[in-house]
Amino acid sequence: MKNRLLVIFIFFSSVVFGQVESNYKIYSKVIDSFIDNWDSDRDTLTNVVLIEKFIPRENYLLSYYDIFYKSETKEDITYRNWILKYDSSLINLVETESIKECLFNLENNLYNSPLLEKENLSLKTPFTLISSKRFDRFFIFDIQKGWNKFYKKYPKSAGVFMLSRVEYSGNYACIYVEHHGGGLFGSGDILILKHENDNWDILGLINVWIS
Repeated sequence: MKNRLLVIFIFFSSVVFGQVESNYKIYSKVIDSFIDNWDSDRDTLTNVVLIEKFIPRENYLLSYYDIFYKSETKEDITYRNWILKYDSSLINLVETESIKECLFNLENNLYNSPLLEKENLSLKTPFTLISSKRFDRFFIFDIQKGWNKFYKKYPKSAGVFMLSRVEYSGNYACIYVEHHGGGLFGSGDILILKHENDNWDILGLINVWIS
C-alpha cells in the first residue's frame, strides 16, 4: 500500500513540476515576443517590469466565450470575426475544441493567477518583479504623475506586464496578458500557443481591449 501511494505521489509530483516548467516557458516566450515587437534590437530598453501576482480589476474576458461560441445571428458572427480581424486561420483555431476549453477555463480562472518566481523566468531582457500594491502606489494622486514616477524609478523600461495563469488543453495553451505603459497606452490580449518539438509557439493573438 505504501509503495502504491509513493508511486502515485511521484506521478502527480512529476505532472505538477512539468506543468510549472511549461508555465514559465510560456511566460518567458510571451514577454519576449512583446518586447521583440516593441524593440527587437533592445537598444532602448534596459528593464522589463512584471507584476508578481496579477489581480485583475475586472474580468474583461466575461463576454468573450459567449461571443465566440454562442453567436447565432449574422451580426453576431460578423462581430466575432471582426474581433478576430477576419483572420481565417485564427477563426478556425478558435473553433477547435481544445481552444474552446482553454478560453472557457481562462475566463473562469482569471482571478486565480499564480505568484511568479523570478528564478524560474528566463527573459532576453533584465527584469524586475514588483507587487500590485507597490505598482498602485505610483498612482495614488495622479495617473500621469504616477507614470512619470514609474519611469523615473524604472527608466527605459517597457512599462509593466501582468500575466494570468496558463490554461492547457491537449497541446494548446492560452494566456491573458495586460501591458500598461501610460495613461492612454495599454492593452489586454489573449495569446494562443501550441506545443511542438519541445517548444511553445505563439499561434495567434486576440485583442480584448486597448487604450
